[in-house]
Parts: sequence; C-alpha cells; structure tokens
Amino acid sequence: MQSWRLVIRRPVRRIGRTRLRWLLGTLTAVVLAFAGLIVSTDPVGYGLPFWPFATNADHAEGRAMDSFLATARAQRDVARLPQAVAGEAVEVLAATPGGVRDDSVWMRVRLHLPDGGVRCREVIVFNQVGFELTSRRVDC
Repeated sequence: MQSWRLVIRRPVRRIGRTRLRWLLGTLTAVVLAFAGLIVSTDPVGYGLPFWPFATNADHAEGRAMDSFLATARAQRDVARLPQAVAGEAVEVLAATPGGVRDDSVWMRVRLHLPDGGVRCREVIVFNQVGFELTSRRVDC
C-alpha cells in the first residue's frame, strides 16, 4: 500500500525590514546615550560645551577656555600667557612654560564660576601652526 505524506515546505525565514530597522534604531539609541553620558562628564574637555551636555558652570568654563585661547593669540607668546589670564575669576595655581614642547605652556587654573562654585582645570596651550588649547577637569 502506498503512503501519502503531506509535506509543507516553509521558506527560509529572513529578518524582515521592519525588524531590522527596529534593531538598528535601538542599537543607535543605546550608542548615542552612552556617548552622551561620556561627553557629559567633561563637555568642555571634549569640545562640546552646549546643551544637553553642559550646565551653566560648564558654559562659564567654556567661555574661560575661549578667552585663554584669544589671549594666547593676542600675546603671540605662550610663556606670557599665565600672567595674562590671571585675573578676578581665574587663579593660576601652577604654570610651566615648555611643559610638553618648547612652544607650549602647561597651567593648572582655578576658575571662580558666576554661581559661586569653583572648578579646576589643567590647560595646555600649544603654538604650532596657530594656537591649540586642550584641557581637562581636575580636583581642586
């Protein structure tokens, strides 16, 4: 006796476009959220002192770093920069001309913020093909 079997061929299941879009969208959101958390730790140091990463204190720090760079460009000599930036809202705690290279200056500064807070930064100003400034937040 002959036996008949019912055979149903199922197509190979592929990830649909909708599911793939959701997967990529979720992955992108997670990566952007993680990058936002990292940048919000020191937005001035990463060069992003604007909302949503920066607070009012970060904006004040960013303005101070911009003024340091403008002063360095006006002075044209990084060795005189610590005396030029020291003022009412900025204390230069330590300065080393030629700290990294001959055409640079390393400074540790204390910034008095408009809201009454105090923050400290290590700042390096290079004079290569124009002036460059890098900084990082440190404990006072």
